[in-house]
Amino acid sequence: VLQTLNFRVGRQTFALSLASFDGTVRLLDRHFETAGGVEGARVRGDWMPVVRLRRLWGLRDDSRAPYVAIVVDIVQRRYVLIVDELIGRGEVIVKSLGAFLAPFRLYLGAAIVGRGGIRPILDPSAVWDLAAQPSAHSARPSDGVESRGVLHGRTTL
Repeated sequence: VLQTLNFRVGRQTFALSLASFDGTVRLLDRHFETAGGVEGARVRGDWMPVVRLRRLWGLRDDSRAPYVAIVVDIVQRRYVLIVDELIGRGEVIVKSLGAFLAPFRLYLGAAIVGRGGIRPILDPSAVWDLAAQPSAHSARPSDGVESRGVLHGRTTL
């Protein structure tokens, strides 16, 4: 059983392990700054890089302030993940999809929820690694994204 924070991007709900969760904040336009060509935000007095999942996945990003943000804390790195909506905390049983998810580095696994729906569990290190690449404005299919959106079972964004 994994404790998670569940959130939505587009029409899909995702999960993030609470082990890499350091809180949520709402950000206004004035909180964002660019340093060394990297977008960041002032959160609790600290500057942190920002990863906007819609942009990372090549989706139209017409979001406006206040932005819903998750503070992610992974080994040696803290960053802000901008999402569409927070759903809340939950507990899931992780299903390793082995060979099915192997080409899709953005996921640690998935949980079967509700009426057989799939909730992908994001790998926060892989999300950061992809976002830090110079061409991170749109993820590639080998990163877990189809040309029309994020791959997750029967649903795409």
